[in-house]
Amino acid sequence: MLNTVAQVRKRTMGVLDAATQGEIHALIETYLKRIQFSDLSPVTISKYTQCLRCYERWLSSEPISEDSAQAFLNFLRAQNFTWATIQAYYHALKPFLADQGIKFQVKFRKRRHLPTYHSTDQVKAILEVAQNRKDKWGKLANRDSLIILVFAYTGMRRAELLSLCVRDINFHTHMIRVKGKGGKERVIPIIECLYERLQEYTKRMQPGDRLFPIQPRRLWKIVTKYARAAGVDNFHPHSFRHYFATQLVEANVNLKTVQELLGHADISTTAVYLDVIPKHLTDAVQHLPNLMGK
Repeated sequence: MLNTVAQVRKRTMGVLDAATQGEIHALIETYLKRIQFSDLSPVTISKYTQCLRCYERWLSSEPISEDSAQAFLNFLRAQNFTWATIQAYYHALKPFLADQGIKFQVKFRKRRHLPTYHSTDQVKAILEVAQNRKDKWGKLANRDSLIILVFAYTGMRRAELLSLCVRDINFHTHMIRVKGKGGKERVIPIIECLYERLQEYTKRMQPGDRLFPIQPRRLWKIVTKYARAAGVDNFHPHSFRHYFATQLVEANVNLKTVQELLGHADISTTAVYLDVIPKHLTDAVQHLPNLMGK
Protein backbone atom coordinates (compact mmCIF):
# COMPACT_ATOMS: atom_id res chain seq x y z
CA MET A 1 0.00 0.00 0.00
CA LEU A 2 2.79 2.43 0.91
CA ASN A 3 4.71 1.85 -2.31
CA THR A 4 1.54 2.31 -4.35
CA VAL A 5 0.79 5.70 -2.82
CA ALA A 6 4.42 6.83 -3.11
CA GLN A 7 4.66 5.77 -6.75
CA VAL A 8 1.38 7.46 -7.73
CA ARG A 9 2.42 10.61 -5.87
CA LYS A 10 5.78 10.69 -7.68
CA ARG A 11 4.06 10.38 -11.02
CA THR A 12 1.41 13.03 -10.32
CA MET A 13 3.21 15.58 -8.13
CA GLY A 14 6.89 15.34 -9.14
CA VAL A 15 10.03 14.46 -7.19
CA LEU A 16 10.22 15.34 -3.50
CA ASP A 17 12.18 18.49 -2.68
CA ALA A 18 15.30 17.40 -0.75
CA ALA A 19 15.45 20.33 1.69
CA THR A 20 11.76 20.29 2.51
CA GLN A 21 11.83 16.52 2.72
CA GLY A 22 14.63 16.68 5.27
CA GLU A 23 12.74 19.06 7.54
CA ILE A 24 9.54 17.06 7.29
CA HIS A 25 11.39 13.81 7.84
CA ALA A 26 13.00 15.17 11.02
CA LEU A 27 9.63 16.27 12.46
CA ILE A 28 7.99 12.94 11.72
CA GLU A 29 10.88 10.85 13.00
CA THR A 30 11.07 12.88 16.23
CA TYR A 31 7.36 12.32 16.79
CA LEU A 32 7.61 8.58 16.03
CA LYS A 33 10.49 8.18 18.48
CA ARG A 34 8.49 9.94 21.18
CA ILE A 35 5.38 7.77 20.84
CA GLN A 36 7.54 4.68 21.33
CA PHE A 37 7.37 5.56 25.04
CA SER A 38 3.62 6.29 25.06
CA ASP A 39 0.70 4.07 26.08
CA LEU A 40 0.01 3.19 22.45
CA SER A 41 0.24 -0.50 21.57
CA PRO A 42 3.07 -1.76 19.31
CA VAL A 43 0.48 -2.50 16.62
CA THR A 44 -0.85 1.10 16.71
CA ILE A 45 2.66 2.56 16.63
CA SER A 46 3.49 0.41 13.62
CA LYS A 47 0.36 1.62 11.80
CA TYR A 48 1.08 5.26 12.65
CA THR A 49 4.64 4.86 11.38
CA GLN A 50 3.50 3.46 8.04
CA CYS A 51 0.82 6.12 7.56
CA LEU A 52 3.00 9.09 8.50
CA ARG A 53 5.88 7.99 6.31
CA CYS A 54 3.46 7.66 3.43
CA TYR A 55 2.15 11.20 4.15
CA GLU A 56 5.76 12.39 4.18
CA ARG A 57 6.39 10.93 0.72
CA TRP A 58 3.22 12.51 -0.60
CA LEU A 59 3.86 16.03 0.71
CA SER A 60 6.53 17.13 -1.78
CA SER A 61 7.07 20.88 -1.26
CA GLU A 62 3.77 21.41 0.55
CA PRO A 63 3.96 22.30 4.25
CA ILE A 64 2.58 20.16 7.04
CA SER A 65 -0.83 21.70 7.59
CA GLU A 66 -4.53 21.03 7.97
CA ASP A 67 -5.02 21.75 4.25
CA SER A 68 -2.29 19.37 3.11
CA ALA A 69 -3.59 16.64 5.41
CA GLN A 70 -7.09 17.05 3.98
CA ALA A 71 -5.68 17.05 0.44
CA PHE A 72 -3.80 13.85 1.24
CA LEU A 73 -7.00 12.11 2.38
CA ASN A 74 -8.77 13.38 -0.75
CA PHE A 75 -5.93 11.95 -2.82
CA LEU A 76 -6.34 8.54 -1.16
CA ARG A 77 -10.06 8.63 -1.89
CA ALA A 78 -9.37 9.55 -5.55
CA GLN A 79 -7.10 6.50 -5.73
CA ASN A 80 -10.03 4.32 -4.58
CA PHE A 81 -8.61 3.41 -1.18
CA THR A 82 -11.28 1.94 1.10
CA TRP A 83 -12.95 4.11 3.74
CA ALA A 84 -11.40 1.94 6.45
CA THR A 85 -7.91 2.63 5.07
CA ILE A 86 -8.56 6.37 4.75
CA GLN A 87 -9.79 6.48 8.35
CA ALA A 88 -6.65 4.65 9.47
CA TYR A 89 -4.54 7.38 7.83
CA TYR A 90 -6.70 10.05 9.46
CA HIS A 91 -6.27 8.55 12.93
CA ALA A 92 -2.50 8.58 12.41
CA LEU A 93 -2.43 12.14 11.05
CA LYS A 94 -4.64 13.74 13.69
CA PRO A 95 -2.39 13.22 16.77
CA PHE A 96 0.73 14.03 14.75
CA LEU A 97 -0.72 17.34 13.60
CA ALA A 98 -1.94 18.07 17.12
CA ASP A 99 1.63 17.52 18.28
CA GLN A 100 2.64 20.28 15.83
CA GLY A 101 -0.07 22.58 17.21
CA ILE A 102 -2.38 22.00 14.23
CA LYS A 103 -6.02 21.07 14.78
CA PHE A 104 -7.32 18.54 12.28
CA GLN A 105 -10.88 17.29 12.50
CA VAL A 106 -12.69 15.24 9.88
CA LYS A 107 -16.13 13.73 10.33
CA PHE A 108 -16.62 10.35 8.74
CA ARG A 109 -20.03 8.90 8.05
CA LYS A 110 -20.35 5.79 10.16
CA ARG A 111 -20.54 2.64 8.08
CA ARG A 112 -21.72 -0.37 9.97
CA HIS A 113 -20.99 -3.84 8.71
CA LEU A 114 -22.48 -6.81 10.45
CA PRO A 115 -19.75 -9.13 11.71
CA THR A 116 -19.72 -12.69 10.40
CA TYR A 117 -21.53 -14.98 12.80
CA HIS A 118 -19.62 -18.00 14.07
CA SER A 119 -21.23 -20.68 16.19
CA THR A 120 -19.97 -22.36 19.35
CA ASP A 121 -19.51 -25.58 17.37
CA GLN A 122 -17.17 -23.77 14.98
CA VAL A 123 -15.08 -22.31 17.81
CA LYS A 124 -14.97 -25.74 19.46
CA ALA A 125 -13.74 -27.24 16.19
CA ILE A 126 -10.92 -24.67 16.01
CA LEU A 127 -9.99 -25.35 19.63
CA GLU A 128 -9.96 -29.10 19.00
CA VAL A 129 -7.55 -28.72 16.09
CA ALA A 130 -5.19 -26.67 18.28
CA GLN A 131 -5.37 -29.11 21.19
CA ASN A 132 -4.69 -32.14 18.98
CA ARG A 133 -1.71 -30.70 17.13
CA LYS A 134 0.76 -33.59 16.57
CA ASP A 135 3.44 -32.13 14.28
CA LYS A 136 6.99 -31.22 15.35
CA TRP A 137 5.59 -28.10 16.98
CA GLY A 138 2.99 -30.04 18.93
CA LYS A 139 4.46 -28.70 22.18
CA LEU A 140 2.80 -25.39 21.30
CA ALA A 141 -0.66 -26.95 21.50
CA ASN A 142 -1.12 -25.81 25.11
CA ARG A 143 -0.14 -22.23 24.32
CA ASP A 144 -2.23 -22.03 21.17
CA SER A 145 -5.33 -23.55 22.75
CA LEU A 146 -5.03 -21.07 25.63
CA ILE A 147 -4.81 -18.21 23.13
CA ILE A 148 -8.10 -19.41 21.65
CA LEU A 149 -9.73 -19.70 25.07
CA VAL A 150 -8.58 -16.26 26.24
CA PHE A 151 -9.87 -14.71 23.02
CA ALA A 152 -13.20 -16.53 23.21
CA TYR A 153 -13.83 -15.92 26.92
CA THR A 154 -12.68 -12.29 27.15
CA GLY A 155 -13.36 -10.70 23.76
CA MET A 156 -9.93 -9.02 23.80
CA ARG A 157 -8.52 -7.27 20.78
CA ARG A 158 -5.38 -8.77 19.24
CA ALA A 159 -3.11 -6.02 20.58
CA GLU A 160 -4.65 -6.36 24.05
CA LEU A 161 -3.98 -10.08 24.16
CA LEU A 162 -0.40 -9.70 22.96
CA SER A 163 0.39 -7.08 25.62
CA LEU A 164 -1.18 -9.15 28.43
CA CYS A 165 1.27 -9.82 31.29
CA VAL A 166 1.02 -12.15 34.28
CA ARG A 167 0.65 -9.15 36.61
CA ASP A 168 -2.53 -8.16 34.73
CA ILE A 169 -4.26 -11.28 36.05
CA ASN A 170 -5.65 -11.03 39.58
CA PHE A 171 -6.13 -14.61 40.70
CA HIS A 172 -7.70 -13.45 43.98
CA THR A 173 -10.52 -11.42 42.43
CA HIS A 174 -10.75 -13.54 39.26
CA MET A 175 -10.28 -10.47 37.08
CA ILE A 176 -8.05 -9.56 34.13
CA ARG A 177 -6.95 -5.96 33.70
CA VAL A 178 -6.88 -4.98 30.04
CA LYS A 179 -5.29 -1.86 28.58
CA GLY A 180 -7.35 -0.94 25.54
CA LYS A 181 -7.32 1.76 22.89
CA GLY A 182 -5.97 5.12 24.01
CA GLY A 183 -4.56 3.57 27.16
CA LYS A 184 -8.04 3.10 28.64
CA GLU A 185 -8.20 0.27 31.16
CA ARG A 186 -11.04 -2.11 31.85
CA VAL A 187 -11.47 -5.33 33.79
CA ILE A 188 -12.90 -8.60 32.52
CA PRO A 189 -14.08 -11.36 34.88
CA ILE A 190 -12.38 -14.72 34.37
CA ILE A 191 -14.77 -17.62 33.81
CA GLU A 192 -13.89 -20.61 36.03
CA CYS A 193 -12.67 -23.02 33.35
CA LEU A 194 -10.35 -20.34 31.94
CA TYR A 195 -9.14 -19.46 35.45
CA GLU A 196 -7.76 -22.97 36.00
CA ARG A 197 -5.94 -22.99 32.66
CA LEU A 198 -4.39 -19.58 33.33
CA GLN A 199 -3.19 -20.65 36.77
CA GLU A 200 -1.47 -23.71 35.35
CA TYR A 201 0.03 -21.84 32.39
CA THR A 202 1.49 -18.97 34.45
CA LYS A 203 2.70 -20.80 37.56
CA ARG A 204 6.37 -20.71 36.45
CA MET A 205 6.22 -17.22 34.97
CA GLN A 206 7.28 -13.89 36.46
CA PRO A 207 4.81 -10.97 36.99
CA GLY A 208 6.28 -8.95 34.13
CA ASP A 209 6.28 -11.82 31.63
CA ARG A 210 3.99 -11.54 28.64
CA LEU A 211 1.67 -14.52 28.34
CA PHE A 212 2.06 -14.72 24.59
CA PRO A 213 5.33 -13.11 23.41
CA ILE A 214 4.68 -13.41 19.69
CA GLN A 215 4.24 -10.93 16.85
CA PRO A 216 0.81 -9.80 15.55
CA ARG A 217 1.34 -11.39 12.15
CA ARG A 218 2.33 -14.65 13.77
CA LEU A 219 -0.84 -14.61 15.88
CA TRP A 220 -2.91 -13.98 12.76
CA LYS A 221 -1.31 -16.97 11.03
CA ILE A 222 -1.83 -19.23 14.05
CA VAL A 223 -5.56 -18.51 14.27
CA THR A 224 -6.30 -18.58 10.55
CA LYS A 225 -4.35 -21.82 10.09
CA TYR A 226 -6.36 -23.60 12.79
CA ALA A 227 -9.61 -22.17 11.41
CA ARG A 228 -8.85 -23.46 7.91
CA ALA A 229 -7.92 -26.87 9.30
CA ALA A 230 -11.25 -26.92 11.15
CA GLY A 231 -13.12 -25.99 7.99
CA VAL A 232 -14.22 -22.60 9.32
CA ASP A 233 -14.24 -19.86 6.69
CA ASN A 234 -13.60 -16.14 7.13
CA PHE A 235 -12.17 -16.50 10.63
CA HIS A 236 -9.32 -14.46 12.13
CA PRO A 237 -8.30 -13.20 15.61
CA HIS A 238 -10.95 -10.45 15.69
CA SER A 239 -13.63 -13.05 14.95
CA PHE A 240 -13.29 -14.24 18.56
CA ARG A 241 -14.29 -10.75 19.71
CA HIS A 242 -17.43 -10.93 17.60
CA TYR A 243 -18.10 -14.44 18.91
CA PHE A 244 -17.75 -13.26 22.51
CA ALA A 245 -20.15 -10.36 21.94
CA THR A 246 -22.79 -12.30 20.02
CA GLN A 247 -22.85 -15.09 22.60
CA LEU A 248 -23.46 -12.57 25.39
CA VAL A 249 -26.16 -10.80 23.39
CA GLU A 250 -27.86 -14.12 22.61
CA ALA A 251 -27.79 -14.86 26.35
CA ASN A 252 -29.71 -11.60 26.91
CA VAL A 253 -26.87 -9.74 28.63
CA ASN A 254 -27.49 -5.99 28.82
CA LEU A 255 -25.99 -4.04 25.93
CA LYS A 256 -24.31 -1.57 28.31
CA THR A 257 -22.60 -4.49 30.04
CA VAL A 258 -21.39 -5.89 26.71
CA GLN A 259 -20.06 -2.43 25.84
CA GLU A 260 -18.11 -2.31 29.10
CA LEU A 261 -16.66 -5.78 28.60
CA LEU A 262 -15.59 -4.97 25.04
CA GLY A 263 -14.19 -1.55 25.95
CA HIS A 264 -16.23 0.31 23.32
CA ALA A 265 -16.20 4.09 23.80
CA ASP A 266 -19.57 4.46 22.06
CA ILE A 267 -22.48 2.14 22.73
CA SER A 268 -23.56 2.54 19.09
CA THR A 269 -20.52 0.41 18.21
CA THR A 270 -21.85 -2.31 20.49
CA ALA A 271 -25.39 -1.91 19.20
CA VAL A 272 -24.46 -3.86 16.09
CA TYR A 273 -24.89 -6.94 18.30
CA LEU A 274 -28.56 -6.04 18.92
CA ASP A 275 -30.46 -4.78 21.95
CA VAL A 276 -30.51 -6.87 25.10
CA ILE A 277 -32.00 -6.96 28.60
CA PRO A 278 -30.18 -6.07 31.88
CA LYS A 279 -27.61 -8.38 33.50
CA HIS A 280 -24.77 -7.76 35.95
CA LEU A 281 -21.25 -7.37 34.54
CA THR A 282 -19.55 -9.95 36.78
CA ASP A 283 -22.16 -12.60 35.94
CA ALA A 284 -22.13 -11.86 32.22
CA VAL A 285 -19.26 -14.10 31.17
CA GLN A 286 -20.84 -17.10 32.92
CA HIS A 287 -23.31 -17.21 30.03
CA LEU A 288 -20.59 -18.20 27.59
CA PRO A 289 -20.70 -21.86 26.47
CA ASN A 290 -18.10 -24.26 27.84
CA LEU A 291 -15.69 -24.90 24.96
CA MET A 292 -13.84 -27.60 26.89
CA GLY A 293 -16.86 -29.65 27.96
CA LYS A 294 -18.19 -32.73 26.29
